[in-house]
Amino acid sequence: MKMVSLGTVNAVETSTPYSAGLNPFYPSAEATVMVACDAFNGTVKVQTSSDGTSYTDVATITETGTDRTHMVALTDCKEYVRLNCTVRTAGEAEGFLLG
Repeated sequence: MKMVSLGTVNAVETSTPYSAGLNPFYPSAEATVMVACDAFNGTVKVQTSSDGTSYTDVATITETGTDRTHMVALTDCKEYVRLNCTVRTAGEAEGFLLG
């Protein structure tokens, strides 16, 4: 199994996306994104893109100050994968791409 970090979001921000040269799973049919929430109170989205410009939401995770790990299956792993924190009042969420 391979694992790469998608980074940590601890503000309303996006993580740096992984692209073809760095994403070891592209153009794989399947991969998994693990999102670890550390006292995270907010909403974070897992997003994918074919061109690095237009992103599509794959999953939306909303937590209320909990420590929890979420697994999101990507059945069609695109070239770019990132986290997008749209709401946050506390804590952080860290993403990993697994395959």
